Amino acid sequence: MQKIILIGIPIRINLFIDMKKKHLKVLFAICLLVTALVFTKIIFFQKIEKPQNGEIFFFEGLRFRIISLSKESNKENEVEIIPLNYYPKNIKNYPQKEITVPGSVSYKGIIFNVIQIGEEAFAGSDLESIILPSTIRTIGYCAFAGCINLCHIDLPKSLKEIDRNSFFKCTSLAQIFIPSSVEIIGDYSFSGCSNLENINVDKENLNYKSINGVLFDREVSQIIKYPEGKKENYKIPNTVKTINTNCFFGLHETTIILPESISFIKSSAFDEYYNVKLVCLASKPPEIGMSSFVHEDGIEIFVRSESYDLYINSVGWKKLNILTINNNKSLLEAKWNQK
Repeated sequence: MQKIILIGIPIRINLFIDMKKKHLKVLFAICLLVTALVFTKIIFFQKIEKPQNGEIFFFEGLRFRIISLSKESNKENEVEIIPLNYYPKNIKNYPQKEITVPGSVSYKGIIFNVIQIGEEAFAGSDLESIILPSTIRTIGYCAFAGCINLCHIDLPKSLKEIDRNSFFKCTSLAQIFIPSSVEIIGDYSFSGCSNLENINVDKENLNYKSINGVLFDREVSQIIKYPEGKKENYKIPNTVKTINTNCFFGLHETTIILPESISFIKSSAFDEYYNVKLVCLASKPPEIGMSSFVHEDGIEIFVRSESYDLYINSVGWKKLNILTINNNKSLLEAKWNQK
């Protein structure tokens, strides 16, 4: 009986070891299963946390907002640059002096094309120079407004629209070139650019034209913007019928001659001026919009003597300082810039 017991002990030990190995194998298999489940769950949640339209994120120091997120693989995802509006008021928006905007950015594993400089994106920043990619289609409202140090920007050939006030009071900007792709230039886009001397337009542009640095529509029937940095007497071409809103902003000690063809002067066409002389050759007073001349002071209107009574009794004109051109030899002898 004792021998059987002695022999049985090692047998039971072996059985215990075998069972332990089996348990370890089972335990290992369970661990593998749990790991697989956890990994699957992570992937599952990652799929749920896809980017959403309107979502905001950072990429290389710039702040972006998703404006188009496509569910179809053959369509592009798109974002715009937006301002650093989380900064305290005493810290400027985008303190960098030079910025290169990427053509595409990555977020949550998805590639987005940068197609728009958003509303007030760089407004009031310290920017001196910025490089825009060939994906940009729109420069938004007040995008660069108040960038007083901005002196260099090349507009890409992909650009379609320059929204209102885009470069308002960019006082260091001296030149701007409008590519052939641009279809819309909003009012006040270059107002307050006191050192802007030339707005040049690509000859292939179908919507706008530049003559001696002055911006017109393609047919030269509307003068859109006279650069404030020119600071010289100017004669509007005889084909022009309309003077655009804020066309003559910031004129100082300048004489402008309006041809007989002028029939309409839009609202706020003349603003922030002083010591300006305006020679109106039209025998009939052109129609004017609301506050075409924002200030009654600071401007003298010279008309032909035979038209004087019409002007002083015309709505919008009679509140201005109307004089006759005949007795002013300096106006008749002035050198006019018209090319």
